[in-house]
Amino acid sequence: GTANGRILLEREFLPSLDGSILFVGVNYYTDFYCRLVKDPDNFHTLDVDEGVIQDGSPYGHFVCNVADFELHAEQPLYDNVVFFGVLGHADSPWEISVEDAEIKRCIEKVAQLVRPGGTLLLGPATQTRSKAYWDEIFRSNLLQNYDLLTLKQIDINYIWHGKRQH
Repeated sequence: GTANGRILLEREFLPSLDGSILFVGVNYYTDFYCRLVKDPDNFHTLDVDEGVIQDGSPYGHFVCNVADFELHAEQPLYDNVVFFGVLGHADSPWEISVEDAEIKRCIEKVAQLVRPGGTLLLGPATQTRSKAYWDEIFRSNLLQNYDLLTLKQIDINYIWHGKRQH
């Protein structure tokens, strides 16, 4: 992508990740993301839209609403979960959640998918929800098991990066 948040994601964040990764939110401009990480075989994607399957990871792609995603019994938690650019957009066809309760349910779900010691990256847009709204989410008990690593706004994305406590 050309947005500064995407540039950070593509040039710095994804290449720094070790271990298994779940990347939530797929589009034509994410189809190469599996090649940016250290271990592409452990890069999985998830999206609610069946129409973007071809843009998901060839190593594992799931189709469902992230709030309803369940790991299979034999599948371990992820080392890293990236939930970037999915929530908070104005008039976007991919906006899966606009109600507060649904937004919180999505954040709660992705926070549960990370193994202790793993990382979670959230990057909602500030188009439909203010920075203050996201600050409340980031400080809420939804992320109480995480230590904050990074908090910054880049263009429309408000980026929160945390490490799950042991």
